[in-house]
Amino acid sequence: MSSLDNLSADHFYWLDLAEEYFKDDGLNGRTIPVRAAERFPEIQGEFNDMESMYELEPENVAEPLMAIYGESGEMEGFYLERIEGTTLRDYILENGAGEELIDEVESALETFHENGLVHGDLEGNILYSPEEGIKIIDPVGAGKSHERFDALKKLDKEDVQMYRNFLEKIRNADYL
Repeated sequence: MSSLDNLSADHFYWLDLAEEYFKDDGLNGRTIPVRAAERFPEIQGEFNDMESMYELEPENVAEPLMAIYGESGEMEGFYLERIEGTTLRDYILENGAGEELIDEVESALETFHENGLVHGDLEGNILYSPEEGIKIIDPVGAGKSHERFDALKKLDKEDVQMYRNFLEKIRNADYL
């Protein structure tokens, strides 16, 4: 079930309004709605972290384009730039390559950690485009003051190692 399955008509109204905004601005072809969320308290933190991560690593992070607010004034979702490509995992699976891309992710994470940011959920949230390289999306929205910052920082490092292990398994598989 997608996160859109549980949304009310009000949510779709605000998504439609956002679509109209981008149509008027000529940006509709570049954008996708990301997380019109059921987790409203965390969505503002995710958007703030996306903005901070993009400022630090614009080459490796999807650009946050617009926040979506409901009638109550609370943020309900946001739009990121459109990434035409695949997940890093699928790229590795299909090509048996990707060491340099994993190195880019690791370097970006080190920059985030040095600046008080963590991603916290890399699996499935690294996209690869032949034109744009890697693009990290959808952090958990937990800055340095978050009680789980150190655990999430460790999880980021473990996720990078998971990608390295996956690549090694694919390279050693005899079905490729």
